[in-house]
Amino acid sequence: MHLTEEIINNHPQGTRKKYSDEGGLYLDIKPSGTATWTFRKMVNGTREIFVIGHYPQMSIEEARKKAVLESERLKRNSIEASRKEPEVNDVRNEENVRGAKIENFTKRAESEPKKKDKGGSTYKAIRTFYDVYCEYMSLKMEPVCSKTYCKNVHARAVTYLLPAIGKMRLEDITPKMILETVRKVEAQGKLDTSKRVLGLAREIFNFARSCCYFQGANPASDLSGALASRSVKHMSSLENLDDIGRLLYAASNYGSFFLRHAIKIQAHTFVRSSELRFAQWSEINFAKAEWKIPAERMKMPSPHIVPLSRQVLSEFRVLRDITGETRHVFRSTMKPHEDSPFSEAAVLVALKSCLKTIGLPEDSMVGHGWRSVASTVLNESNLFRPDVIERQLAHLERNKTRASYNYAHYIPEREAMMQWYSDFLDDLEEKQRSISISNKDMLYYLFAQRRKEM
Repeated sequence: MHLTEEIINNHPQGTRKKYSDEGGLYLDIKPSGTATWTFRKMVNGTREIFVIGHYPQMSIEEARKKAVLESERLKRNSIEASRKEPEVNDVRNEENVRGAKIENFTKRAESEPKKKDKGGSTYKAIRTFYDVYCEYMSLKMEPVCSKTYCKNVHARAVTYLLPAIGKMRLEDITPKMILETVRKVEAQGKLDTSKRVLGLAREIFNFARSCCYFQGANPASDLSGALASRSVKHMSSLENLDDIGRLLYAASNYGSFFLRHAIKIQAHTFVRSSELRFAQWSEINFAKAEWKIPAERMKMPSPHIVPLSRQVLSEFRVLRDITGETRHVFRSTMKPHEDSPFSEAAVLVALKSCLKTIGLPEDSMVGHGWRSVASTVLNESNLFRPDVIERQLAHLERNKTRASYNYAHYIPEREAMMQWYSDFLDDLEEKQRSISISNKDMLYYLFAQRRKEM
């Protein structure tokens, strides 16, 4: 059966189904609405599944072409070559690694040759860093971490660690070797990646010591101080209340329909830019006046509830008249025939335009900056408890068990807080609008002309 846009658009919301296409291509649509392209192929007698993209970012035709390329790649035995022990030098860059399938570390660990000790019991003859890495991934990472996270860890290992020390016995690896390996990553300007690579090496050696695979000191444990430091750069945000009011006034008169409402909604809800961009109508509950963002789109192990003020509900109702029959709240104007959200840079570009209009530097505010504005205003108001503010900001709960229950905490207080905050922002905007109209300034005439064009 050939998959069509009509079949996808008629998928019942809140349900999961895998739709088959051709040549082993499937589209897996989850209850949250996330649609993932997967490709299935027999490799060495085993059915393997590969994630090749997401819909609608990758169209049906693009997915079919990608599946054909993946099939050809398998025929050239590239996967078989990547599984050789440990010929990781064949993988030359991180982009290729991310597209490759992660090795089944559990099978590899179980297939290790075994020896007998003096008491007659068997143990695995694990010697090299690569051997321990595979067992570490199998026992410590894969059971508790997402496939995407494991894939990223594997990409860093194959790109940076394994080519340098993968074949070496644990006892032969020195701190200098690890430092030289990490500094090569630093030399590429990847300071954050270098810290992650060092952290991975440290965890693997800690695991090896816990398993009594070697008795020496961890050669990666005391190297953090030798890494380059990155200057902390906070997200830009406005601090002057008059500037915030003028920015909201400019946003209300911005030319693009979707971006005009997007800026206002993000300002009032202070959600992250990705949470705003991929907002779906299935997440908006008009009866309860809340927006429930699923966990897979959050930096948290649980959903996030955003109580909706009267102002935000009004914004969503206006948008519903335009896109309410589709999946995404904010549609891309560049792809009018596809149900896809606007680009990652769209809101930032619109925000820069608004800043320029009111005479402020274009880099003085970013979408994430609304979170700083909200945190400052709400904390300085002394009207709301810090725990309530932090919960609404969706700051990560380190205790995952608590996080799974806490996402709905303080809802009555959060509802009152969000309504107060929307009223506060409205007052700031209305003040600047009144000043503009009274003075008949440049913004007054500019926006009057825009309103005629809308």
